[in-house]
Amino acid sequence: MDWAAVIAETEVEFLALGIDFQYMNGIDVGSGSRKINPGAIGVDLARGEVTDFSGDGITNAELVCRGEDIPFKDNSLDYVVSRHTLEHLVWRIALREWYRVLR
Repeated sequence: MDWAAVIAETEVEFLALGIDFQYMNGIDVGSGSRKINPGAIGVDLARGEVTDFSGDGITNAELVCRGEDIPFKDNSLDYVVSRHTLEHLVWRIALREWYRVLR
């Protein structure tokens, strides 16, 4: 599938679009406590018990960094997922960074 962006909220919606995360490497930017794909690397500003927008106060981020500065090599990821996060970032920088890390 050749696509630049897909709008979907759940793993089921991605599967309906023919996107199966099972054999893909990717990140969930602003993951909070609810990653869209359990196999994704959670990226958030904090880890553990924090105040987050999901209301449960826990984040499952494996990687603590800003969404505009992701420490991955160019062309190293199959997907970047982000829900309800882009509006909190410098979106032009974030999108350029996400494009950089995608294969």
